[in-house]
Amino acid sequence: ISDWHSPSELPRQSARVEVRVSQAPWLAGRPERAQIGREVRAWKADVFHSIFPPMVVTGVPSVVTVFDLTPLSHPHLHQPEVVRAFGAAMRPALAGAARVVAISRATSDQVRRYFPKAISRTSVAGVGLPAHLQTLRPEGRRSGVLFVGTVEPRKNVALILEAARHLRRQGDRTPITIVGKQGWGELDITAAVKGLPGVHYSGYVGERALAH
Repeated sequence: ISDWHSPSELPRQSARVEVRVSQAPWLAGRPERAQIGREVRAWKADVFHSIFPPMVVTGVPSVVTVFDLTPLSHPHLHQPEVVRAFGAAMRPALAGAARVVAISRATSDQVRRYFPKAISRTSVAGVGLPAHLQTLRPEGRRSGVLFVGTVEPRKNVALILEAARHLRRQGDRTPITIVGKQGWGELDITAAVKGLPGVHYSGYVGERALAH
């Protein structure tokens, strides 16, 4: 994992998983990719798997998972440094990857549109859930809407608030809970939910609290 993260953030740690923090500077472009490459080769890795930034390591079979291509299709929804890093990294990553994993058919269609030569090496595999979220059982009758995600432009939390205001004007008090850390952008979510009865912002919560 990169220097922007800490080992404690890795959800599935075990005796079979060794967590190492890269010394590569986050979103540094070519220097970041070069540093990660040196580290992976020094660790004598059998396979390299990247998520973001997308990249491959020369001499090591590499797998790239693609969540979406919105930095290319909707650059206005991302910070400029993310758009630059993504744009510079994605084309060589998909060109050199042994396999590409798209998390949905929609993402696979985006890969086909923007990088048609990579589609023959692309498979679709949905994002998994931890066991305690897979086995949830309702605790009595529940109602309401739950949004989970970072509060930033590409998640369009403003649309949720607009819908909440519309519902309240119609007399609908359906509970709405927004969970996620405050990201970049101009939306002050804490201030925005004030005056909207039944709309709650919980900030970031851990997986156990999220399950509840």
